[in-house]
Amino acid sequence: MPDSYQSMRLRLWNWGRWGRQNPDAPDGSCRNHLYDMMIERAEGWGDDPPAGTARTQSAGIDAPEIDEPDAEALDCLIMQAPKRHRIVLVSVYVLRVGRGSRDDVDAAIRAIWDVAAANRAVVEAMRGKG
Repeated sequence: MPDSYQSMRLRLWNWGRWGRQNPDAPDGSCRNHLYDMMIERAEGWGDDPPAGTARTQSAGIDAPEIDEPDAEALDCLIMQAPKRHRIVLVSVYVLRVGRGSRDDVDAAIRAIWDVAAANRAVVEAMRGKG
């Protein structure tokens, strides 16, 4: 059974914070370099910014400690989702540029649930239960 919608949104906020936490990333906004192609800059998509221009973003709220194992597990599911959904999730939760309507985010969450269900089906089939 998938997470509730609200539970998934909380997991996505955790995943987004995890994605931004690494100061060694090219511009300080993404931990996973697979997301570099999704960063829009004046120089173009995925280009490194000039030295000394790393972004610092803060949610402006007291947030709980990042649950890294959950963020990494969710990241594996997100990387299996169609690209259009990955772009929406990275834009909204990692880069926080607000791209993506509520319908787009809802579709991306459904895509994550679909990927998780497909993964479970494969595991069950491998175990001889499916």
